[in-house]
Amino acid sequence: MDTLVGRLCQYVHGREIHNVMDGTPINVDVTAPGAIIALGLIFLKTESEVMMSRLSIPHTHFDLQYVRPDFIMLRVIALNLIMWSRVHPSNDWIQSQIPEIIKNGVKGLSDEVGDDDEMDAEAFVQAYVHIVAGACISLGLRFSGTKNGNAQELLYDYAIYFLNEIKAVNIASGNNLPKGLSRYVDRGSPETCLHLIVLSLSVVMAGSGHLQTFRLLRFLRNQTASDGHANYGFQMALKRVRVCGPRYWPQVIEIGHEEYPLQFRYAVYQARKVGACSYVDGPIGCQSLLSRAMHKVFGLTSLRSSGSCSTYQSGPGSVTVDQLVSTFSSDPSLIAFAQLCCDPSWNGQSDADFQEFCLQVLFECVS
Repeated sequence: MDTLVGRLCQYVHGREIHNVMDGTPINVDVTAPGAIIALGLIFLKTESEVMMSRLSIPHTHFDLQYVRPDFIMLRVIALNLIMWSRVHPSNDWIQSQIPEIIKNGVKGLSDEVGDDDEMDAEAFVQAYVHIVAGACISLGLRFSGTKNGNAQELLYDYAIYFLNEIKAVNIASGNNLPKGLSRYVDRGSPETCLHLIVLSLSVVMAGSGHLQTFRLLRFLRNQTASDGHANYGFQMALKRVRVCGPRYWPQVIEIGHEEYPLQFRYAVYQARKVGACSYVDGPIGCQSLLSRAMHKVFGLTSLRSSGSCSTYQSGPGSVTVDQLVSTFSSDPSLIAFAQLCCDPSWNGQSDADFQEFCLQVLFECVS
């Protein structure tokens, strides 16, 4: 195990940890990304201080020039995989990921800088934006699918912050982060960080149909379309924050041609009528008068196979399905259909399954 870890560290730093060279040159541009992630996964949730020191973020000017910014981001992600329990959805936690030398360097930026100062400014800004992006990705991994409100608000604020750095928009950000960083780096760096943060936000809110997130994704997709290029990160994010749940039926559409082996599959989610689900699956929809009455009489999601599907209660005052339907509709075909599909003589399991299907169809027609 120690040999493996030592070898991976060599692939990260490009040199042997114990200063024993084997004569084989190492291209860290190729080996470092995989090695960093591998170390993070090997020591996942171990809280290993030793690995923290080996994957530490650069703290000197020399290291900032020596380590690529995207590799710094990967180190942040790997460190937070190791220190999993310490990942916290707060701005203070994200700022704690940034070394003081980088914070001070970004705060000390001015409009008039020389050539040497410009190189330092670029190194500081590149490290800053990639560390922030790495911390946001860590939040996305830590709170994936949880719909955590604090994580959502934090990632949304940082997405708006990077969006304003790239191109000023009429969306205010509720933080006091340094402004004007895009003057010191090319546009590609903050754009890449924005895409990663938005993707992290979509991971946290996956399956929620969160309206604010949808609006942000739609705005970004329209922006990229108007600029004349598409970004796959936004498309992935839109697919993750899709509307799903018991009220939505997935309809799979296959697009292809018999002469070409490659086919595409798309899932379109068709919304059922409000109140079509039980109270557990859709408590808001079940508040309507029609939904409450129909669920009370025959229970759309839990049809009884004992013959009680035709009435909610036996004896005087009982209500049949056809009587309930006639209350909301005078269509004779619907009433006749209700009488047929809830025949009390159907007691078999297969008949009960068919009746449940018919009741779903009946509810769709009446509502």
